[in-house]
This record gives sequence, structure tokens and C-alpha cells, in this order.
Amino acid sequence: LLITLGARFDDRVTGILKSFAPHAKVIHADIDPAEISKNRAADVPIVGSVKEIIPELTEAVRSQFESAGTPDLTTWWAFLNNLKE
Repeated sequence: LLITLGARFDDRVTGILKSFAPHAKVIHADIDPAEISKNRAADVPIVGSVKEIIPELTEAVRSQFESAGTPDLTTWWAFLNNLKE
């Protein structure tokens, strides 16, 4: 998962674009609609100011947790801790 807020997918960022995170789902937010999916297709395109987008995304995640409950991350944390070792 790539969450890209106000950044562009140019070759200085990605290197060879074709091989840059080929299996990732992309959420791309930018104030300039011409930049969305310009070089990398966005699975979730968001046009707007990051100043406004971040609070809206935060509230959406908070609402999801409140309605669905907090996920059990025990396995995920064990995986991450194993990587540290």
C-alpha cells in the first residue's frame, strides 16, 4: 500500500517506474488533478489540499474503527518484532 500525499511519481522518486512497487495499491492525493495517475495509476485518486485531506482521512479511519472495532494486530506486531531481530 502506497499512501502518497502531495508527491509526484517521477523518475527521481521511483527510479524505473515500471518496476516501482508493481503490486502495490496506490492512494494518491494531490491538489493538482493533472498529477493524479499521470505516471502511476492511482487505485484511490483524491484531488484536494493535503491540509484538508489528512483530517478527513483521519476521521474516516476513526469512524471505521468505531463501527468495526479495532483489528487484532498481534500477528502483525510479532512479524515486525521478528524483523528487528
